[in-house]
Amino acid sequence: MTDILDLPEGPQVLATHGVERWKDSYVADVLRYYLPFIGAIPDSAWGDIPFAAPWKQGWATQIENRVTEATTLRNKLGEIGGNLIYAAAIYSDSDLNAAVDVSNAAPASDGVLQAWLDPQYSGTKISVDPNDDPPRPDYSDGPPENFEFPEGDGQDTERLSYLEHDVNLGKQFFTAPDSGPMDWEVALSQMPDTPGRIKLDQFIQEGHYAKIFDGVSIVIANGFTLDGSNPIKIFDECWSAQPKIIINRAELVHVVARNYANVNSRMEQGVTRLKDLWSSQGGAQAYFALSTSVTGYLDDIEAQATWLAEEGRNAGNAIDKLLLAYANVGYEHIGTIIEKMQAYNDAVNGTFADVKTPAEALFNALKGLGDVLLNEERSANDMAQAESQVADAADHSVELDSSKGNAEVFPEGDDGYGVDDIDSGWSPN
Repeated sequence: MTDILDLPEGPQVLATHGVERWKDSYVADVLRYYLPFIGAIPDSAWGDIPFAAPWKQGWATQIENRVTEATTLRNKLGEIGGNLIYAAAIYSDSDLNAAVDVSNAAPASDGVLQAWLDPQYSGTKISVDPNDDPPRPDYSDGPPENFEFPEGDGQDTERLSYLEHDVNLGKQFFTAPDSGPMDWEVALSQMPDTPGRIKLDQFIQEGHYAKIFDGVSIVIANGFTLDGSNPIKIFDECWSAQPKIIINRAELVHVVARNYANVNSRMEQGVTRLKDLWSSQGGAQAYFALSTSVTGYLDDIEAQATWLAEEGRNAGNAIDKLLLAYANVGYEHIGTIIEKMQAYNDAVNGTFADVKTPAEALFNALKGLGDVLLNEERSANDMAQAESQVADAADHSVELDSSKGNAEVFPEGDDGYGVDDIDSGWSPN
């Protein structure tokens, strides 16, 4: 059994290139688990805003599409890696072994992917018999059971630390005031909140929501019906919405794009080195053609991952703009509502006073607030949809429920070469 590092330069470079592609298949494999992990945005973070419902479903579908792409890449790179090492074994007429060092497999992820890679694939060895079939990677059945969140000062690790606790975000309204901050509260406090969420929380915490609730209870008790213009119903649709959770998890999709770019760059460098040493009408030509298809596919799926990250961020920002609009409208109307409630209470406390007239005035004030809130919701939805059609407004568009994010299909090369054509027929320059 010969270690590939003991081979002459030509077959050593060939085998090493195969090991690197084998290692890249491990990166693609852990991305298959990383994507659903970061993509599992808590349902409550979207709120119950009607126009956000298709975004929530679209996001889940797009995460599945990105997993499909990572699986396609994994399988292709694993086959390529095994066949190239096999080609080196045939050329050298030797049984070969190689160590797969995954310690630096994902440098473009701020340590995030290494937390998956190390427990799964550290210490992997490859053995190749030229008289047997080409080897194939043995992939894991799921994420590591002993996964630990990575530590560090990088932006990605900070975002991942926040993600670890973001499912608890809604609990902050119910924490006992004298219990002191809990671990998850400390972690969440390190991620700045969004402007709309801040202002709407302020509106609620100042007691204005409670006043509106009391006003709605009064007019209903007096026989009035608000129906779709009930401001409490509209406020409640966004009560749990947490745009910063959506934005944070969307930003973590950029880790996927950066790692695809890194795999692509390393593969292109490796192919350039191979071309310095090998040329043939058989294996070398077949692989060089196939490598062009792989790097093209990497470009495509990197672009899709970047697109999804931006779409998720845009969705979070669009929801936050709506929260900000709701808060601003609430502040504009709350003075009138308090005035009408006071007039109603004065009438109730008076002797033989007319309560129907002030109740109707309060109803009109509340309905006016509800109507304006509905208009803000329609405007936010219309703006998100309209801007998606304007090229220079791409940063504000939301197209998560479109076909733009369909999973990319690996291209079939016009030359007809496939993985099975690269495991023999290599000739040195």
